[in-house]
Amino acid sequence: MDFQKIAKNLLFIDIETVSAVPELNLLPDRMKALWLHKASYLSNPNNLNDEDFYFDRAGIYAEFGKIVAIGVGFFHWNDETMSKKFV
Repeated sequence: MDFQKIAKNLLFIDIETVSAVPELNLLPDRMKALWLHKASYLSNPNNLNDEDFYFDRAGIYAEFGKIVAIGVGFFHWNDETMSKKFV
C-alpha cells in the first residue's frame, strides 16, 4: 500500500500541556500533598528534587496540568499539480 493511500486517512493531533501553577510551592496545601504522594510512585531517574520534578512532570497529569495549545494537521494532495503539503 502506498503512502498516499495510508496518509489520506490520518489526522495528527498534538496537545501541549504545562503544570497548572509554575512552582510546587504555589499549589494549595491539599494539592501539594497529593502531588508529593503521586510523585513518590513515579520514576525519577535523574533524582530531581520535589520542585524540579513537579516542573518537569506535572503537566502530563490531568489533575496537575493544563492544556495550553492543541494542534491539528493532515496531508493534502493536489492531483492536478502533483503537489503535497502538510496542513
